[in-house]
Amino acid sequence: MSILGLFLVLFLTVIGTLWAYFRGGNDFSVFYEAWHLVLTGHGDQIYRVSPDRFLYSPGFAWLLAPLGLVSKEIALGIWCAAKIWVVFFLIKKLSEPWQSDSSQNSGQNSGQINDQRLFVLGITSWGVILLAKPILIDFSYGQVNLFILGACVWGLIGHFDKKSNLSWDICRWIVLTFAAVAKLYPLPLLLVPWSIKRGIKKKKLVAERFAIVLAVFICFILPIFSQGWDGTCQLLLSWRDAVLAKGLPLESHNQSFIALLYHYLSGHPTSILAEGARPLLFGQAWLSQDQIFLLSLSWTLVTLGVILGWILVGEIHLFYSWIPVLIGLLIVPSHLIWKPYFVMSIPLSVCVFHQSIIYRVKILYFFLLAFFIGVNLTGFDFIGHHWAAHVEAASFLLVLHLILIFTVIRMNGGSSKSPVL
Repeated sequence: MSILGLFLVLFLTVIGTLWAYFRGGNDFSVFYEAWHLVLTGHGDQIYRVSPDRFLYSPGFAWLLAPLGLVSKEIALGIWCAAKIWVVFFLIKKLSEPWQSDSSQNSGQNSGQINDQRLFVLGITSWGVILLAKPILIDFSYGQVNLFILGACVWGLIGHFDKKSNLSWDICRWIVLTFAAVAKLYPLPLLLVPWSIKRGIKKKKLVAERFAIVLAVFICFILPIFSQGWDGTCQLLLSWRDAVLAKGLPLESHNQSFIALLYHYLSGHPTSILAEGARPLLFGQAWLSQDQIFLLSLSWTLVTLGVILGWILVGEIHLFYSWIPVLIGLLIVPSHLIWKPYFVMSIPLSVCVFHQSIIYRVKILYFFLLAFFIGVNLTGFDFIGHHWAAHVEAASFLLVLHLILIFTVIRMNGGSSKSPVL
């Protein structure tokens, strides 16, 4: 089963790569155009000239511009190959804390230890497979969420790694900072080196903080070499305007809490893109626009408070489930949550999968099966357009994601049973 799990993950990523080539890679096309504009001296136009809308920081376009030196097809191949590497990197990193202490016992031979490591890698692989659909969508659109997840896992696990050296500490937090500045929702993680200090060497904390400051500086200084100070300031203003102009897309595939309120409680029709943007009416006009706005604002503020509180909790309860929950919480406050964002559920699903095996909680097997069905088999191809539209408009993936977060918290609850990094 372990080898089968690893093979299925490989198969999943290969299918995702094929989808990227044959189903458009739409987001990647946006990135590639931005890189091309930077290389041709037209970087000031990245927010105006695009196949869709470029919504990332200017530093993202400048930093990855070398990919625009090759053809789009080759660049997409490099992009997908890097993403495959990230998926298996995640399997390796997420499996490390679950390696049994018995593998260190002198009574075990190398063959038994290797078998055990393969078993743990296999369990981790099945946890990844639970999020097959978001992974495929991330590949298909050429998105960045798997890269973001890889940076989050690398940075957070590395923060508690007492064996790491300062050079790697700097590298991982530079990468995580680049990811946070580009995509914004991981920004709360940059508080970790300032907030969680117990048991961490001072030199390590200084290195991580230096890396964050350096990466932010690089992100904002890169465009200056071609655009100058005034041009860079204008770029930053254009970035702000582009993000604000995005507004609140209310199509059914927006899985946010705010979108759910609009879909079912506003009395306005919802656009179903899978049906040619045909509008369907869900629910009733139970809330006014002002009430929806206030509820939405409250949700964002409360969930941001939960994230900050959870970061502080990590100072006291350093159990392994803390990292998956923190990563999972990052997307919850957003007013815009596309389906590939739920690759951020992978550390949570891996945690539940391991705990179900270790403690043999049978009810978790049924939960994981229901979770797999809910995430992967509730699309238009499986349950038909009528029910799939209702499920999608109900922000069903967000609901499952929240249940997964609560399950991990409930299973651990600060317990010392959980593996400690």
